[in-house]
Amino acid sequence: MSSALEIDGKQLYPIKDIADLVTYSRDYITRLAREQKIVATYVGRQWYVDLNSLKSYVDTINAEQEIRKKQLRLERKRERELRAVAEQQNTLQLKRVQSLHARSLSVATFVLLVGLFSGYVVYEHDMLSSRLIKTPVVSTQVAQAPQPVRTTVSDQSNGPVSDMGAVVVAVPTSSVHSFSADPTHGILLMPQGTSSASATVDMLFSDTVEIYELSDGTQVAAKVDESGRVVGALVPLIEVPVNVRKW
Repeated sequence: MSSALEIDGKQLYPIKDIADLVTYSRDYITRLAREQKIVATYVGRQWYVDLNSLKSYVDTINAEQEIRKKQLRLERKRERELRAVAEQQNTLQLKRVQSLHARSLSVATFVLLVGLFSGYVVYEHDMLSSRLIKTPVVSTQVAQAPQPVRTTVSDQSNGPVSDMGAVVVAVPTSSVHSFSADPTHGILLMPQGTSSASATVDMLFSDTVEIYELSDGTQVAAKVDESGRVVGALVPLIEVPVNVRKW
């Protein structure tokens, strides 16, 4: 470094000599000199730099970098801690949600079981009550009314007449008949011989009614639809012989 200059008691060296002593390039040292970040002077179209000021700048830069590294490490550590806290809170929140869901499911299951059990108890109670209550029995035997006895008097001019007028109604003697149809829907009484006359039956009812004879001989009346299919229950039919005589 024989080309060194001494200015104000300081030794200044050319940049080409200084660059070999530090890790900076010549261009970077030149920029530092122009920006006056180090002690330097421009002589004969060449920069001369104070080696001590350059080393001080390098130490300052290194210290600042170390400080920045420490700050960066602290920031990253803080970020990791915050992330860990957030993950822990999320885990606790997830556990609370799962626990609440499990409790809700347990309550819903319990309510469902209680409802099913209550329904079963009510059903069994109704079934037991229906067994204990006796259903009224409707007798399927219908007795024809006995023949009323009326006293007649003799009229010499016109012949015998009834005590109530000129008409005597004859009713056959009592008999018992068992119906295979269900009499709980009613019993149809018709004059004898009417059931065999379809025209007469059609005149008696607003709906289409057919007269059927079951295998046991019981005659029943039934409502039929347009296709001839039976609609509703079969009603037992009784033909009542009526004999009207006038004297």
